[in-house]
Amino acid sequence: MKIFRIGIFVLILLLSFQIKSQNFSWGVKSGVIYGTPYTKPEKGSSGTLGLGPHIGIFAEFKFNDKLSFQPQIIYSRKNGTYKTLISGDTIYKQIIMNDTFYIPTYYKGNVDGKFTNNYLDFPLLTKYKLKNNFSLLFGPQVSYLLKGGNKGNADVEVGENYSKIYDEPFDISDKINRWDYSIVIGNNYETKNRINFDVNFSFGLRSIFINNYEIDGTVRNIYLSGSIGYRFK
Repeated sequence: MKIFRIGIFVLILLLSFQIKSQNFSWGVKSGVIYGTPYTKPEKGSSGTLGLGPHIGIFAEFKFNDKLSFQPQIIYSRKNGTYKTLISGDTIYKQIIMNDTFYIPTYYKGNVDGKFTNNYLDFPLLTKYKLKNNFSLLFGPQVSYLLKGGNKGNADVEVGENYSKIYDEPFDISDKINRWDYSIVIGNNYETKNRINFDVNFSFGLRSIFINNYEIDGTVRNIYLSGSIGYRFK
């Protein structure tokens, strides 16, 4: 996959600086990510937060005792479930005595779905050291969708007893944007043995759905992640 090869190339390039710079270090990290794609819910709608894994690597360029730059390459699975009501106008096709009629009517129902989106995240974080080995992390994040998943079932009623469909499967995974952009803020604690603990919050800046997909509101990736890692000298 092209984007994965680019990520590995960038990593090798970053690691090559370790030979030349005393202000460079790198490490590995792994943990869990918890949240959901979110928009303001309609009345009667609900959802649950999803838990998934994340794992990756990071580099650190130290400018001084307080400030450093920490780019990362993270694989993450961003899950979540939702139940939402749907309604609108439609045209119902009905054939009566070999004549075809197109009847303006309405539809209503509910949708029960699940997100399972696999991303390659590229956080570009500024790290500001506070005291007692605590640091503040903040910066932008670019994410590339490796594999999108938005599937579920729908119960739909068309018109007044025209048609009823139950447990109709749907799959709109192809409607998810390939790229996503977020703002990340969090904190880091590093022990004397260079073991790191991170807690980060990411807030999506755009809808996860493509522009021409008809959906009300902006559905953003909103997630909280926790990880443990090790920084090599």
